[in-house]
Amino acid sequence: MPRFELGARVLVRSTIFNRHVGDEGSISKVIPHKSGKGTLDKYEVEFADGDKSLFWDIQLGRPAKVAPASATQNIATTIT
Repeated sequence: MPRFELGARVLVRSTIFNRHVGDEGSISKVIPHKSGKGTLDKYEVEFADGDKSLFWDIQLGRPAKVAPASATQNIATTIT
């Protein structure tokens, strides 16, 4: 079973150099490997500028979740 589903947000890791290293995009196509090994799956990722590129599973990760501004402000207020 593929690790990422269509539409999932992903981050391009620096495992193998690519011009999109560090960029976030959305999965636009899932290409499962015939062996069934998830680490060999390929994914097409679409970026905000409309560019699309293929990546191996190992090249992708989940982007860090960013706390909403209101949560950050509440923490800062509590600390001071």
